Amino acid sequence: MTILDLSRLLETLPERDTRAGVRHRTTGLQRSDVPLALGVARLTTSSSERFWEVHDEGDELLVVLRGRMEFVVETDDGSRTTETVHAGQAIHIPRGKAHVGKVLEDVDVLFLTPSEGSRTWEA
Repeated sequence: MTILDLSRLLETLPERDTRAGVRHRTTGLQRSDVPLALGVARLTTSSSERFWEVHDEGDELLVVLRGRMEFVVETDDGSRTTETVHAGQAIHIPRGKAHVGKVLEDVDVLFLTPSEGSRTWEA
């Protein structure tokens, strides 16, 4: 068993943008038998809608800890659905569904995502 101190992780996020509005730290839930990444990202409104991504090896769970985001997710029929996620809410992105996020208010997001089989491209 491993206990991860996520409150400590939030405290160590940098105060200034490190790349294109993203302040990012991950913590160590990456084992060969569990190909997942667990971490926290701090995103600013200037970082939104830059990249689409898809995870072919598993589902993704995003928990908005602070702020508000809008997610666009492709559906089974190829259309797109848009959901707004507020602080204290989570969104589940199924395996193989392309998605993009737009930061509506600066956010801290807890993520559990596949560490392998992900693809990104510019919006």
